[in-house]
Amino acid sequence: MEKSFSELLRASFKSADTEEWLDIYFTRPIGLAFALLWARLGVHPNTITILSMFLGIGAGWMFSHTDLWHNIAGIVLLMFANFCDSTDGQLARLTGRKTLIGRMLVLLAECGYRRASLAVQKANYAVKLYQKLGFEIVNQNETEYIMAKRLR
Repeated sequence: MEKSFSELLRASFKSADTEEWLDIYFTRPIGLAFALLWARLGVHPNTITILSMFLGIGAGWMFSHTDLWHNIAGIVLLMFANFCDSTDGQLARLTGRKTLIGRMLVLLAECGYRRASLAVQKANYAVKLYQKLGFEIVNQNETEYIMAKRLR
């Protein structure tokens, strides 16, 4: 038997001490609707995290303008960035597709970091995984690649 929307919503919450009223009654239900859509389309939660970052950057750029229409577009982009920020975690919890790299990217972006970097052995199969997540090789030595990803 399939779960109801309210059962899925409860299952997608973080711990009770971290959820706020606005999240429970507004952001999370909208985020769940998006999460269900992304799950049907086979989209990975990390992709939604990255989308949220780009939407946030776009909102910031729109707010740098002084006219009303750019500011309205900034508000809309910021709302979608916030929904995506909710959706990625909900999607990960509902589909079991949680990743350490996903949690790290979210945390770094929320803390205001513009870039993440790491070193990985050249022979490590994870090089391709990191490239799929948007990391680029920016330097190398005899045994390892230095990879970086722009967050904002």
